[in-house]
Order: sequence, then structure tokens, then C-alpha cells
Amino acid sequence: MFTIHNIKELMFQYTELLIRIAYGYVKDLHAAEDIVQEVFIKFYHYQKNYEERGEAIKKSTEWGTMGGVFK
Repeated sequence: MFTIHNIKELMFQYTELLIRIAYGYVKDLHAAEDIVQEVFIKFYHYQKNYEERGEAIKKSTEWGTMGGVFK
């Protein structure tokens, strides 16, 4: 699981990009910032689901079961 420190690093690295993406959809800076905040909150609460999904993708690419999607 990610620690608070790891999540802060992710936030530092990706917040600006995610705000720009969200802003492209909603055309409102405050709404875009709220969306990104919610993304990080949900990631924090459900990070185990993301880790499991990441491991499944990693294993499937190692086993070659993705049909060349990641090649």
C-alpha cells in the first residue's frame, strides 16, 4: 500500500496534469480542482483495488495473455 508520503509525491507529480485534463471537460477551474481532489481521495481509500489491478495486468503481460496489447 502507498504511504501518505508516496501519495503526496503522486499528487505533486500529477495534480497539474490532472487539473488540465479535468478543466478540458468542465471548463471551470474550481470544479476541475475539486474533481482532482476527489480522484486522490478515492485513490487513497481504494488503493488496494488499484494495486490488485496493476498486479493482474503485470502478470497477464508476463504470461502473454493480453494478445500483444502491451507489446
